[in-house]
Amino acid sequence: MNSRRTWAALAAVAGIVTAAPASATLVSSRDALGGDDFLDWATVGNSFDTLAEPLEMLTTGGLTATVRGSGNGLVRDGFLGSLLPYRTVETLRCGFDAAGQPTNCGVPRISISFATGLKAFGAQIQDIGFDERFLGSISVFDLLGNLLETYTAAGFNSAPFLGVSRSTADIFRIDFGTNTGRDFAINSADLLRGLPEVPTDPVPPTQSVPEPSSLALFGLGLSGVLFARRRRSHLPFSTSSTSTTRKAPDSVANCRSRYACPCP
Repeated sequence: MNSRRTWAALAAVAGIVTAAPASATLVSSRDALGGDDFLDWATVGNSFDTLAEPLEMLTTGGLTATVRGSGNGLVRDGFLGSLLPYRTVETLRCGFDAAGQPTNCGVPRISISFATGLKAFGAQIQDIGFDERFLGSISVFDLLGNLLETYTAAGFNSAPFLGVSRSTADIFRIDFGTNTGRDFAINSADLLRGLPEVPTDPVPPTQSVPEPSSLALFGLGLSGVLFARRRRSHLPFSTSSTSTTRKAPDSVANCRSRYACPCP
């Protein structure tokens, strides 16, 4: 009974450990994030180009990123501010009609999605309102769209770095925003890929299959042994000097040697 209770307790502890959520950290600088891949806006379009969304682009390491804004496109290098020396992409909260009037206005945002999970992601953010305080935000989501973490950082004529680092590679979408309702921009992003999983189960050893030449040699050797044993069994029986044997009568021996009389 005690052993059953012990195993049940161990199983419960194991379940708690495996169900523990991944730890997360707010990262406030590129150096601290330690990215091994980068999303560089200089690789798409030219300065002041309006980029249609959703925009698909590649990281320097070859990952595909899908970028969405507020539904009115994104502007390459439309706003630089304190985001230099990196290239930027800016939201377009509103579109404009033929008369130049704003239309189709939405919530300013920049959303970046990946098909591969990441461990960390971050970039600098700045609101376009000069001499205006703002609160920038970063939110990360898992593969199913569940919110994992949200962090904020205040800025004033500055571009704070907003990054998230996770203990597991479960970041599949990153959303940037501000609290002002105005357009904003982010510069080139740093990201940290997840490491490939290492199998924990031992790999069963492979059994070597004998080669045909080995089988042929084994068969030849076995045939030689059988032939030698059969030949030995047909050799005449030799007696030692100490053994006693019954000697056949001379008449029988002479008969067998000369075939002159019928043998008994």
